[in-house]
Amino acid sequence: MSEPLIHVFRVAAPITNLGYGRRAALWVAGCSIGCPNCCSQDTWAAQGRAMLVSEAASLIEALAARHVDLSGLTVSGGEPTESAQAVRLLLERIRIAHPDWDVLLYSGLPWRRLKARHAELLALCDAVVPEPFLYRKPSDHALLGSENQSVRCLTRLGDLRYTQIGPKTLPLEATVTGNDISFSGVPKGDSLDRFAAALERRGILLSSKSWS
Repeated sequence: MSEPLIHVFRVAAPITNLGYGRRAALWVAGCSIGCPNCCSQDTWAAQGRAMLVSEAASLIEALAARHVDLSGLTVSGGEPTESAQAVRLLLERIRIAHPDWDVLLYSGLPWRRLKARHAELLALCDAVVPEPFLYRKPSDHALLGSENQSVRCLTRLGDLRYTQIGPKTLPLEATVTGNDISFSGVPKGDSLDRFAAALERRGILLSSKSWS
C-alpha cells in the first residue's frame, strides 16, 4: 500500500501552551465541522502543504533535534480525524522515535463519535480534547476553548501530565514569518481582537485574520 499524504498547515516547536511542558505541535489542514467563531479558520480548507507521512515525521524530528527538551506532540487543526489514516501512521512513527513523549489530540468531534469511529487513532494518544468549540460558553481551563470540552486522559502518562492542569491562562505565543503572524494557544474571550487593535494603534494593519 502506498504511503498516504497528509496536508500539513503548520509545524512548530517549542510550544508551551497546548499541552504539558515544552512540545512540538502539528496543525493538519482540512475541517468540515466549521465551529462558529473558530480562531483557526485558515486551517479549514485542505490547502496545507501536501506531503508524505514520512516527510511530516522528518519535520518533527528536525524540531526534536533542535529542541532536545521536548516532552510531547500536540496534533490539532483543522480536524485531524479527517486525515485519520495519515495521522495514525504519523503517530506510530513518533511513538517509536520518542516513547517518552505524550501525544495530545484536539478534535471537534463529539466524544462518543470519536471513540466509536477512531479507536485506532485514540490508541496512539495519551490525552484528547474532543467536542466542538462553543463561542458563547467560554472555558477558564488553560487547554480548553469552551466549557463543553474536557481533557480526556487515555493512559497513565496522560493522567500524570494532564489531571493537574486546570483553570489558568496561558499566554498566546506568536511567530512572525515574513509578513505572516502565526499564533499558538487557546485564545480567551476577545484576546485576538485586542491584539489586532494593539497592532493597529502601532500602525500595523492585518490584511486578513483567521478568526471572525
